[in-house]
Amino acid sequence: MSLMVVALVFAIAVICALVAGIWRKAASGSVNQAVGTGGCVFLAAITVEFLIVNYLQSR
Repeated sequence: MSLMVVALVFAIAVICALVAGIWRKAASGSVNQAVGTGGCVFLAAITVEFLIVNYLQSR
């Protein structure tokens, strides 16, 4: 996998986590819930993106 693909996957995961964290902060007002939600979304997004990239490269 090229370095550019890894950087793109990481950037997309960070953006998704930030959006989810900001959304949760606006909805609940709790920073702890926002950080937890952002972390979970980051892990989920990066996992799904790497699975997709690996699948596409194996074809």
